[in-house]
Amino acid sequence: MGQANTTQGNNETDNINIPDFSDQYKFRDYVRSEKDKGISVDDLKSKIRKTWAKSMKGTVEPEFFNIVDIVYHGFDPDKLDRIASEGLDKKKKLFDYLQGDFFSNSQGIKFYVEPDGIPIEIESDQFDGILSDLRYRNEGELPSSDEINKVKRYARFLASKSTNDLGVRAAKYEDGFIYDPIRPDGMLYFISRSGNELRKPDIPYTVRYSGMLEAPIRDGTLQDHLELIRLWHLGDKGEILSLGLDFSRFIPDIPHAIESIDGSHGAGKTSYTETKRMIFDPNGAPTQSLKFDERDLSISAIHQGMLAFDNVNTAMPDYISDIVCRLTTGQGFRTRELYTNMGEVILKIKKSILINGINRASYKPDFIDRECPMHLGIMPESRRLTDAEIRAKAEMLIPKVRGFILSIMPEAVTLYSQVEAELKGKLPRMADFVIWAECGIRAMGFKPMSFFDAYTEAKHREIADVAMDTLLVNAIQGLMAGQDEWIGPSKDLLIDLEHHVTPSQLKSKGFPKDPRRLGRELNSLEPTLREIGIVIEELSDGKRTKRIRKIDQDIKSPESNVSNVSLQIEPTKNDVSKLTLGTDINFSKKSNVSDTEAVKHIIQSETDNTDIKNGNFLQEYASVEIVLKALKDWKLEVMEYDNVMYSPGTWKAKLKGRLDSHTKEQQDFLNGFTVKFAGSINADFTWIHFNVRSRL
Repeated sequence: MGQANTTQGNNETDNINIPDFSDQYKFRDYVRSEKDKGISVDDLKSKIRKTWAKSMKGTVEPEFFNIVDIVYHGFDPDKLDRIASEGLDKKKKLFDYLQGDFFSNSQGIKFYVEPDGIPIEIESDQFDGILSDLRYRNEGELPSSDEINKVKRYARFLASKSTNDLGVRAAKYEDGFIYDPIRPDGMLYFISRSGNELRKPDIPYTVRYSGMLEAPIRDGTLQDHLELIRLWHLGDKGEILSLGLDFSRFIPDIPHAIESIDGSHGAGKTSYTETKRMIFDPNGAPTQSLKFDERDLSISAIHQGMLAFDNVNTAMPDYISDIVCRLTTGQGFRTRELYTNMGEVILKIKKSILINGINRASYKPDFIDRECPMHLGIMPESRRLTDAEIRAKAEMLIPKVRGFILSIMPEAVTLYSQVEAELKGKLPRMADFVIWAECGIRAMGFKPMSFFDAYTEAKHREIADVAMDTLLVNAIQGLMAGQDEWIGPSKDLLIDLEHHVTPSQLKSKGFPKDPRRLGRELNSLEPTLREIGIVIEELSDGKRTKRIRKIDQDIKSPESNVSNVSLQIEPTKNDVSKLTLGTDINFSKKSNVSDTEAVKHIIQSETDNTDIKNGNFLQEYASVEIVLKALKDWKLEVMEYDNVMYSPGTWKAKLKGRLDSHTKEQQDFLNGFTVKFAGSINADFTWIHFNVRSRL
């Protein structure tokens, strides 16, 4: 009988209600009911352990087993009531020690705000520490994990009743802004037209998460900021963009451009990214890898003032590219609620983002619209520093740069209305970012339109580059090379475009396989095509007829740093358009440095390893032109060419064609001009690096 009862008790144990650990009186009644069912004390304790492990984690608190023993072994009922009462009193007393308020943000994260005004995440170790400290200081003992969990459960409930959205590092305040340097005393910088004020807030405006570091602030000047960014090789326009991006990050709740950094090995992409991150949002982990996971991205975005992704050398999947874009502009996307696998929240966050890599992170039109391209060149040997020297200088300069940016913010706030009026009607995508960056650059002392001009030029160059790398755009250019307008249904358009790609390209993922996909691709490429002078429209005839036409808009290619290279669209025999080099090749001296530095470069041009991107080379390097002509004679179309950053006469070209092996005549030519291929030309659209030295 005893054995049968035990088995029956085990089966019943699986079906009865789960023990309630929140109220020890209820727990006592639960134990009594289990005893009345014939459940043995050992079986009941085993069940309690399993249930506790699932719901409470860790080991069962001794007081619960005390109640079991008292019920089963007939201890004094008054003693049982006293034990249960003491358990409740301890939890209530621990909660009563908390003197602050509770609230949650729109992402569903719950906070406790201490009387000093610093919000603390309820799920954080810091909140656990506060509870432990309160119990120890008042009673001389530490709370159990059960007591802490019960207090946190009630705290989450109270926080869910009130919603308050706070900034991370920066927040809006009346007609100005707030910057949180994470000082231990909780003081914030309040910024308005009238100036800056460092004081303690009356109510919370910002929240602090694990990993955020204090941001020391010292007096600084524009020269400090320039000295910092000149630790890397950016060029004049790049410096303006870099300064504007740094300033704009201190402006909260606006869409922020993605600073997309590229450069060859040794350009310092990682140190540049870390330094830029540390200016606005110092963090124990300044950069992170970009994981192609929506939840990981959302958690990172919520808990940091900005995001910095290092070595993104693999193109992002489209869905990740879309999420990154939404994180910069505040467009909502759904994800699971934090700390649970059940609920969903809609994240609407505007974060500044840094991404670096050797290659482009994404070719999605939405991503291109939102990024600000930054190219890092190889530093000339005369200015090159070790990594340790760069980091030491950056550590010294960053607090001064913060101080400089904060000092000019009142002037930038004052300039906003004027700049907004001046740029009205000609603003690109990311208009708020461009306006504020232009305000910051003017407040720094630069002439009006400096940032706007540098940004629009960089964007135009970027769109032209992307257009040359996009198969469908190249096909459309080929289609329109010999005509000003094309009209017809999507089905016919797809057929006509197929004549302007190779068989291998036709099978690639980059070419649409049906009219529906073609329509989607054309919609996404509309800004890019318009930028290069082609407009695609759908006629209102009910048949979805497409009209493609050229518009009177020249491709404004920025002046090349190597020569006055003009990009011209010319039809070939098979009507495939190509970008060829114009005849107006001028190897005159140009420089993007000051007059004093220019004199120095002129003297050194023959011997030093100055970056050719600055135009620092002499007439004898005109052998570049001869090489270009030879390549054209070999039926290799020069799709694009640019310099690389090693020494005068070093450059690269993007070629279309095939040259699997060199003939003796061709090899003699290459040897004569010391032109070295960094690879062989054995496929379409191949980048080839050249090392050109004149024999003159």
